[in-house]
Amino acid sequence: MGTFDFKLEDMPVSTRSYEPLAPGWYDATVKDAQLVHTRSGDGQYLKLRFVLQNNRNVFANITIKNASATAERIGSEQIGDIMRAAGIARLREPHDLLGQSMQIKLEIQPASERYEAQNVVLGYKALKGSASVLPMPKPAVSSDEPIDAGNKKAAPPWLKK
Repeated sequence: MGTFDFKLEDMPVSTRSYEPLAPGWYDATVKDAQLVHTRSGDGQYLKLRFVLQNNRNVFANITIKNASATAERIGSEQIGDIMRAAGIARLREPHDLLGQSMQIKLEIQPASERYEAQNVVLGYKALKGSASVLPMPKPAVSSDEPIDAGNKKAAPPWLKK
């Protein structure tokens, strides 16, 4: 007989939990990253699978191309957060993220008519004890740029006299 021969009495009972994890920051490693086209075909998103230290999988979809400029801006912010968390200066392919470790912030999305309650990823940051080697983006107003009434960029409240 072949190796595919199972008896129910020999099978262990699963101890896996499919309940959402408590909200908070978790250490995670990117195990799968792929660029996916939307069903409509006019958009793209980055599909990520993270594995947590307890071997739980968590998924995140990040908008890359969308008819909504707001959705694209949010996706760009998320990609930037991931790059800073992982210490990546340039991201050319989704697979460049494989094996990268960072902390991810989980929240619980309540159940709906279509889905059970599930975790969603709302944030990304470098692992504790590891500093990102990449600089933060430049502020909107440069400190060496004179601020005057004729300047189109308004001074932030903390610089106003």
